[in-house]
Amino acid sequence: MAEAEGRTHEGSEREKTITRVTMFDSSAKVLSMVPRTLTPPPSIASVNVATLSLAGVNMKSGKVYPHREGFRVYFRGDWYTSDEFGRPFKHQFYALSFLDLLNSLYDPDPRKNRYDPSRFKKKGPYEFEKACELYLEQKEIESGWISGKKSIARTHLIPFFGSQDFRTIDGVQLEALKKDLKEKGLSGKTIWNVFTVLHAMLNYKTFRSAFYSFPEFPDLKYQKPKIQWRTDQEIDQVFEFLQKEDLGYYWSIRGYGFRPEEASGLLKTAVNKQTNEVLVRTVYVNRRMKSRTKTNSERMIPMEICPEAMKYLIDDKLNRSSDSVFVFTSNGRPYSSDMWRERWNKAMDQAVKKYGTRTMTTRDLRHSAATRWRLKRVPLDLIRKLLGHSTQKTTDTFYADVDLHQVANMLRS
Repeated sequence: MAEAEGRTHEGSEREKTITRVTMFDSSAKVLSMVPRTLTPPPSIASVNVATLSLAGVNMKSGKVYPHREGFRVYFRGDWYTSDEFGRPFKHQFYALSFLDLLNSLYDPDPRKNRYDPSRFKKKGPYEFEKACELYLEQKEIESGWISGKKSIARTHLIPFFGSQDFRTIDGVQLEALKKDLKEKGLSGKTIWNVFTVLHAMLNYKTFRSAFYSFPEFPDLKYQKPKIQWRTDQEIDQVFEFLQKEDLGYYWSIRGYGFRPEEASGLLKTAVNKQTNEVLVRTVYVNRRMKSRTKTNSERMIPMEICPEAMKYLIDDKLNRSSDSVFVFTSNGRPYSSDMWRERWNKAMDQAVKKYGTRTMTTRDLRHSAATRWRLKRVPLDLIRKLLGHSTQKTTDTFYADVDLHQVANMLRS
């Protein structure tokens, strides 16, 4: 049984027809309510809505995207899932009509512009920008790595999602974000980092529980950078130009595979001269000591695996009288990122000038340490523990094929 009611109103601009149809079954229970329909204005009727896809439907400015059981509108950095009265866009025509309205209000001339996002967007506790701020303030996030996440949020995420209700983010919109980042010319690694931060935020315990349905993230792949490793001869050529007081710092990276920030943050109390072990659990980042490493883990390294590095740790540093709690210091200060990078680059430039040495970074020293362990048949699971990788997959990806490099070098010699 169908019941229809119709009313016709004559307006100065065009005729509007509002029709409501309610369907009942034999038990007189409401099955569905078909929303009102409006006669499309000429500017909208000409749009081919059949072309609506992941790429969205373009208007003068802005786009319309499919969203869950309806549609959403993107206009000048803001997302809308409902009109000014809070009515969701269940049909593409409503979304296109709303976008046409926004275009009619906007003017690049500030004196003529009547577009005000606050008129259409209701503020609430689920705004994406506010959620970002709350997430980045959580104590669970190590402050040593917070600057990178803040940069990604400010540069890529907040400009894209704005004040949108983060609970309405879905797979279609995530695909649109991926496309937008690619169009900006960002590398696959950078795009992967952006989505990693976004996923961590939305998956945070406080926010995850707010979702009716957690969005499906796109499968991202990128070409991992090739690990560079250098021979002892090449590294010695650079070490020749390092200052004597700096040798211990760089030997800890070369011999033990420390990350530079781990060598900077190494405490005297972490070095046990009785057992000849060193405990890696602190870092020095942004001129502050942090209590956790990059992978939020700690590891014990036997100093005997590199006698040269052990010599500098014990003889040249620990046995010296110093008030600093850090093992490696220069003029009483721990090595900041600017300090160790500047001193390494200076020595590197001199080695290139004198010997034609292939350029390398301090990260390459760490990779070279792992490569030497691999060539000596150290099992990959032990290399993972020495390097402090969070997963075995990371170690396998970078060092599983080191033997192939060795064979290639032998054949060329």
